[in-house]
Amino acid sequence: MNGPRLVVLAIVAALALPSGASATDLVLKVRNKHVSELGGFRASGSHGTLRNAIKAWGRPSTRKSGGGGFCDVNWSTVGVKAVFRSGCGDRARIQWVRLRSKRWTTERGLHVGDPTAKLKQLYPDAKFTVGAFWLYQAYDAFVQGDAPIVTAQTKGGAVDFIRADVNPPK
Repeated sequence: MNGPRLVVLAIVAALALPSGASATDLVLKVRNKHVSELGGFRASGSHGTLRNAIKAWGRPSTRKSGGGGFCDVNWSTVGVKAVFRSGCGDRARIQWVRLRSKRWTTERGLHVGDPTAKLKQLYPDAKFTVGAFWLYQAYDAFVQGDAPIVTAQTKGGAVDFIRADVNPPK
């Protein structure tokens, strides 16, 4: 009796996920002071294209030109808002991403929705500035000092979203 119901539930859950992503896939990874991967999407360098993001996260909910050569793309199925540069074509490169779903986590285990106390436990050296905690930072020649590459925005004592600067302009 429960067997057929479980099969139906498993099929419905699998169809709800975009191609290439599962509930355990949505991890933000940082390597050598660069955002290297976002839930199965190799984001850095030549891999960080809109075409590859679609392969990883499925068809976007919206895709529109933001002006100035930028493209705003949303994937509501995985809680991603991303900005790509050089238009909205397949070869457009990701610049930054905002992660809003509780399915997203950092490698240290910080999820969207976690309390600020957990953030401080997992990232004891995180610097709080302008309403956000700097989780990872790297030298930025423009500001001639460290700048955030991954931040956690908090609201009401919890992580509201995580922002990652993937391929900042040079």
